[in-house]
Amino acid sequence: MVSNEPLKILFIQVSRNATTEYEVHRTLADGADPQKITTYFFWQRSKGWDESSPTCRPQDYFFDFGRDLSIEPKPTKVRRAFMMFTRFPTNFVRLCGLVRNIRPNFIYVSQQRHDLYLAVVMKLLFKIPYVVHVHYPVGPWLGQATLAILPRSRHAIACSDFVRATLIKNGSDEKNIKVIYNPGRLDRFLLPRKSHPFRDECKIPSNAPVIVSAGRIDPEKGHDELVESFWQVSDRFPEAYVVICGRTFGNERYETRLVDRVKALGLERRIFFLGQRRDLPEIFADSYIFCLPSLEEAFGLVFIEAMAAGLPVVGCQSGAVPEIVINGVTGLLSEPRDQKKLAANLELLLLNADLAAQLGKAGRARAQTEFAPALIANLWTAHIFLLHQKIAA
Repeated sequence: MVSNEPLKILFIQVSRNATTEYEVHRTLADGADPQKITTYFFWQRSKGWDESSPTCRPQDYFFDFGRDLSIEPKPTKVRRAFMMFTRFPTNFVRLCGLVRNIRPNFIYVSQQRHDLYLAVVMKLLFKIPYVVHVHYPVGPWLGQATLAILPRSRHAIACSDFVRATLIKNGSDEKNIKVIYNPGRLDRFLLPRKSHPFRDECKIPSNAPVIVSAGRIDPEKGHDELVESFWQVSDRFPEAYVVICGRTFGNERYETRLVDRVKALGLERRIFFLGQRRDLPEIFADSYIFCLPSLEEAFGLVFIEAMAAGLPVVGCQSGAVPEIVINGVTGLLSEPRDQKKLAANLELLLLNADLAAQLGKAGRARAQTEFAPALIANLWTAHIFLLHQKIAA
């Protein structure tokens, strides 16, 4: 018999605190109907996210498993292992007490291995089923233990059809996987176009077309493809500029090579690296094209954010990007590593302001209708209820 009481979902998020998947989980929780679902969060205490945050709720619980990745300087592996060894036992007992007190209907985790480990242990100790929400392509990079657990997970959500296919390829039963696209917090990107201070930072004229890119600085994101493709059209469009927002996570050599290549091409006054930015909505609102030719993108929230900002998207037919960006309707897509076609797509939009505006308008409409938080949260809630009904039957 299924109770009419709200389902209780406990999110365990101890591996990292600032990853995209945790932001998605919070968006789902915030958007869920409180009469249907009550959500609780178990967080790794972090300087970047702790009890002092104004967005915290009474259902947020903070513990320290030694996984705070905001610590500077970054601890060595030995130091990190010591931190976890000394802090884990006490906080594991506290987590067990929390689970006994709440008695959630589901434990909810991402594919992050420490989160997944705890979900499996909670299932063994308390017979509480868990849902694993997979936000990365599945492969050896997730670690052998994670690859062993995922195929045995009976309740999985994939953030895209692309990720679902990688789950199946690595042994998961397709009947156990539901695809639910990531929601984006899009309201902050619905800004009117106006001049923004980043142009003053880079000495970019107020009327110059700006191609903006945003994402971690990593070979998978294709920033080198953007640089080479822009170089191919730079002489024809001397008034155009590129700004790249984001930072590297342990791949400083790639970033150095990228900056050196820009200098070698003589584009250091037309391609700017702005680092991690908190003002992306304003930068998007004062740009002309969004370009991120990434490879095997699991989803890419930044694509729907760019579309919500009304920007035409230039990218690749790779990963989940074609599930988000409709080629010829909300953007222009080329095959991965095809610099010539990527350059041609940039050129087409730089030449044709009407087409760029048309694609941007269609993209904004698609972002607001297909990826709105309320819509995705409702789909997510319905699926959680369906899982609960199947278990209770």
